[in-house]
Amino acid sequence: VDTRRSGQSFKELWVTDGTELGTQQLREFALPQNASYNLLRDFYPIGDAVMFVAVTPLAGEELWRTDGTIAGTQQISEFNPGTANTWFGSWSKSSDDLLFRASPGGWQRTDGTATGTLPLLADAGGGVLPHNSTAYQTYLHNGNIFYLTEEMISGSSNRLINLHVFNDETHSTQLLRSQTIVNGYGYVSFAGVSDGIVYLTGTPSGSSAV
Repeated sequence: VDTRRSGQSFKELWVTDGTELGTQQLREFALPQNASYNLLRDFYPIGDAVMFVAVTPLAGEELWRTDGTIAGTQQISEFNPGTANTWFGSWSKSSDDLLFRASPGGWQRTDGTATGTLPLLADAGGGVLPHNSTAYQTYLHNGNIFYLTEEMISGSSNRLINLHVFNDETHSTQLLRSQTIVNGYGYVSFAGVSDGIVYLTGTPSGSSAV
């Protein structure tokens, strides 16, 4: 709900069960003066909560959660300390986790809690995904999130395409394969699933099973 009082803009978060008695305001978010953006945004259900992005004058743009109660509506991230904003995007949702990119902060995953909001690993060895990598396609299958990341190889026009899988049960990430695209020509993308096998297509190798 948008409101404006004494020249100040506000965003109000409400909850309803479809009745008048069950409709109440959870929190009022005062937007910074002369804000050119319109937040609250990016609502994603995770477990018994809903994740969303909100902006406040004291914390800027950060990640919040609500369980439908006033006490359970809380900020859970501080990727950019102080009043500066954090950029959020590249959202991917499994049954128990939400994957996203924060700037600053890099690739993250959250189970809807502050302690469960952690850097997304590139592989089982514990390497963190490069901040400059871009997840340009995701594919959800059997509770796992397959995702492709792309990064430029320093000092050349070549690109590195990486295939990762995020396991929703173990909350772990595994690097399945890397493919170098020479001189920027070529692509890799998900082609679909058949008999429980996820297929990719691209150049120069054509389709391959995962």
